[in-house]
Amino acid sequence: MERGERRYYPGQVWAFSLRRGSTLLALDGPLRVEYRDGSLDWLPDSVPRVSITLEEGEHHVLPHSAFVEIRAAGSNVVTGLITDPQPLTSQLKSFMSLVQWIRQRFTFGDFVGKTPGGPE
Repeated sequence: MERGERRYYPGQVWAFSLRRGSTLLALDGPLRVEYRDGSLDWLPDSVPRVSITLEEGEHHVLPHSAFVEIRAAGSNVVTGLITDPQPLTSQLKSFMSLVQWIRQRFTFGDFVGKTPGGPE
């Protein structure tokens, strides 16, 4: 699997199988990205393809593992970057900080015995 920075030339197509959470970034020009759900590869003609154009500086995170085709969207050479998904520990830390934030702002007692629109 190819990760990292790569140059995409007009008319050239690069195809990869990428995991859910991989990030595609257009560094210095527009990139055309097409993909389909990797779990449905055995149905190549019946699976809808997602097709997006990333303008310079834009990124896209894959919502599921997919077979991805990347090409330069214009007539110039474009540099793009593919990064790995965040590790589970990083995602867990983000979730735990959200839980801590909620606990700091709300307490369980704030909601006990109250009904929406009812008396305080």
